[in-house]
This record gives sequence, C-alpha cells and structure tokens, in this order.
Amino acid sequence: LSILTFEQILVTVVLAALLYGLSNGIVYRFGYSTGGSDVIIKIICKYFHVSNQEIERAVSNFVPASHRMEIVGKRNGVTFVDDSKATNLSSTIACVEAFKNKRKILLMGGLGKEIDYADFFSQKPNLKKLICFGSDGQKIFDCAKSFEMDVEVFDKFEDAVKFSNQIAEEGDFVLLSPACASFDEFSSYAERGDKFKEIVLEDSQ
Repeated sequence: LSILTFEQILVTVVLAALLYGLSNGIVYRFGYSTGGSDVIIKIICKYFHVSNQEIERAVSNFVPASHRMEIVGKRNGVTFVDDSKATNLSSTIACVEAFKNKRKILLMGGLGKEIDYADFFSQKPNLKKLICFGSDGQKIFDCAKSFEMDVEVFDKFEDAVKFSNQIAEEGDFVLLSPACASFDEFSSYAERGDKFKEIVLEDSQ
C-alpha cells in the first residue's frame, strides 16, 4: 500500500468537508455570497488539474438542494429564499451571514429544541425585520425584544409568511430560516418549505 503525503491527506480532508457542506447546505454559491467556498473549490480543483474555465462553469451553475438557501422566486424586486432545512440556530446564522450585504426580513419559529436564541441576537444581526411564528414564536419574540430587535410574532406559519410579503419592499430578501423543527404545524421541513413556496407563488400572481 502506498503512503499518502501530508498534502494529499490535507486535500482529502478538505474535499470531504466541502462535500459534507454541500450536502447539508452549509457551503453555498448564489452569486450573492460565497462564504469563501469558491476559494476552497478552486484550490482543490487546481490540485486535480481542472481548468479555470471548467471551474468557473461548474461554480456558476451550482444549484443548492431544495429547502437549503434556495431562491424560490422574486416579486416586485423582492427575493424569497427557502431555507426550511435550517432546523438549528447555527444553520440560521449561516443563512443570515450568506446574505449579510442584503436587506433582510427573517422568518424564524416552529418547534424549538431547547435553543438559547440569545446566542444569535446578542450578535446584533443586521435584519430589517424579524417575524416569529409557531410553538417557539413567543420565546423568540421575547428574546429578540430584549436585544431591541424590530420583531413581530404570529401563531401560525402562514400568517407570518403573508405578513412578510405585505411589508417587503423592492430590494428586500425574505429568508425562511426557522432555526426550529417543523413538527408543530408540518410533517417535515420539506412540507414547511413547500408551503412557503406555495404562499410566495400564490401572492406573486
């Protein structure tokens, strides 16, 4: 058996981490923010002698899986992003960071997992509006208020999404990145994401 060099081991580890990130919606590429993933991809591809043209074509054509920071549509200059797969706080933070230079309306809520939301709001995330919903909606609302966030709360997911549509203006990004499980209203995060798309597409007609 041949022994791998340190460089080969390092590339293998980074490649494995990148593939894990892609499969879990951690690494993203929308043209809005790369989070450094472009640089990592290019380094690995160059190691395997992939041409610059092939790299650029692959990166520009990359489409994330459904419900993982998926752009589902635009209406009157408002962009809607389905990140329903974000069922924990770290995933929601990653989504907000991905669109850090955009004006954001964030939808958070659902069935919480003993989450300390102060870990997020203490960072003073740059949000135009936070809209809470579901079982943990009031808990999120109270925590956000304690950090002087601009926040509203609704009992039902559908009402929260429709309100986000009403207040969104040209240039806004409406992010569904709940940080919670979906089981208070839905059978899965996928069903929740599909409902978000349905409402968005319905309201855009």
